[in-house]
Amino acid sequence: MNANSLAGCQYSYSFTYDGAGAAAAGGPECTLPVPEGSVVGDVPFNAQVYYEPGSASPGVLLNPGTYIVIGQDVSETYYQIVLACQYVWVLKSNVQPSYQPPQNGAALPTRIVDAPSGDTSASGGANDLGSS
Repeated sequence: MNANSLAGCQYSYSFTYDGAGAAAAGGPECTLPVPEGSVVGDVPFNAQVYYEPGSASPGVLLNPGTYIVIGQDVSETYYQIVLACQYVWVLKSNVQPSYQPPQNGAALPTRIVDAPSGDTSASGGANDLGSS
């Protein structure tokens, strides 16, 4: 979703799109589940990454870009997002709806996510990630 956030990293990451990509050629494939009702949101500036709500990942900043937003924590202060095939957290004030197609300003999810396991406590409708 955001190739710039991977620049300079010491690991490789790819995703499969319509059966193509590095995964089809024997490369790594992310199988992290993305629950229905997740949407793509924008992070317009560098934002602190948290490994769990209230616990910052020292020195880890999220690059500006678009990310899959899963839901919020019970305090409604953080959003859980997908970063490099992992669930991480960012402050809700750092995330906004994406106005790029196919999201077109879709509201960010309001469901509560269980922080330790990543499970959602409520289903959130159809997956709105689109196909682009």
